[in-house]
Amino acid sequence: MSVLEQHRPSPSARRRHTVAPLILAAALAIGLGACSGGYAPAQTSGEGHPVQPTTAPPGTGPAAHGATTPRPTVPASPSASSGETGWFGGYVDVTVKPPYSFEAATAPGRPVLSFVIADPDNPCEPSWGGQYTLDKAVTDLNLDQRVGSLRQKGHGLAISFGGAAGDELARACKDPQALAQAYRKVIDRYTPDVIDFDIEADNLTDIEATARRSEALRQVFAAEGAAHMPRVWLTVPSTAQGLTAEGSAVVLQTLRDGVALAGVNIMTMDYDGPASGQQMLDTSLRAATSAHTQLAQLFGLGQGQDAAAWSKLGLTPMIGANDTPGETFDLQAAHGLNAFARSHGIGRLSMWSLNRDQPCPAGEAARKTDSSGDSEASDTCSGTSQATGAFTKTLSTGLEHPGTPRP
Repeated sequence: MSVLEQHRPSPSARRRHTVAPLILAAALAIGLGACSGGYAPAQTSGEGHPVQPTTAPPGTGPAAHGATTPRPTVPASPSASSGETGWFGGYVDVTVKPPYSFEAATAPGRPVLSFVIADPDNPCEPSWGGQYTLDKAVTDLNLDQRVGSLRQKGHGLAISFGGAAGDELARACKDPQALAQAYRKVIDRYTPDVIDFDIEADNLTDIEATARRSEALRQVFAAEGAAHMPRVWLTVPSTAQGLTAEGSAVVLQTLRDGVALAGVNIMTMDYDGPASGQQMLDTSLRAATSAHTQLAQLFGLGQGQDAAAWSKLGLTPMIGANDTPGETFDLQAAHGLNAFARSHGIGRLSMWSLNRDQPCPAGEAARKTDSSGDSEASDTCSGTSQATGAFTKTLSTGLEHPGTPRP
């Protein structure tokens, strides 16, 4: 999932992660420790927050950032044993033109606005796709007003940090306190009830960046408090065998660092192709089933906690044509994935992206060639025969309604 076309890595660079033997061995060793009692996940409250956060450094409260929007109280995460459903949220690339009108609130669930990365001229300042500072997004994208309009209609909001392109904040900003302040600027400005960290490519193996991200999030929690801290999700790549070794290592390090994760969202897309329909669905379900087992180990969930492990899992397909040539996630696959998510109590179902949930106009190709000469899927249409909004309608069926935002 990317925002900077001129710097967008090739599909192979973005979605194919070679598993280094040392990383694999370390992940397996740590994972076995979790199963045998060698690792105890961070103690959390009933709402999924760390019980003992670190103290917030001076100057990081809401007043320090000039926040004027009251922070909403974030409701508790749904419990798998309570019968509550997971939530749906389609990603929105806010830098793509023409812009997707998420503020119209015609799509169910909460939009996942993406991607916040480091400003190219100031590594500790957040920006939208490296193209718009938060202030410039007001004038050029009308983003603050659009978010306010969405909130007035009672919708939840998620914001995603990272992605495949540009510099992820935790990788670029070397000071954990400055990184925490960057996160606070985004949270205080847009008041999301969910924050998502999309960790891809070289960010997956940057252990120091993962540690800085964790430290910064602990500082953010200390400043925001349990009632106002957005729920935290990690989004990582997957294969048909579930989480990659690098992805598992990021999740485990984040948990060991004391960050209470609401869940882990896997990108069920860009496998080995070609595939479509039932074959694409079957591969995604294998990935989900394997990831469920992995998350049970990573979160230290034992026998009788199967439903809790499912509630920690999120699934995000790339609708229509995938970046890998020959791979297509069609409406048949969307129906099957939605049914699986509802029957298993999956915590979250997303899609890449709401911008693409429409047929390609006549004369517009479903694929294009980027600046590196690689073929990739269109950012503004699915490349399949569909009605506008069909994937959103299909994938969101039976999940949370827009008026009841819940992480």
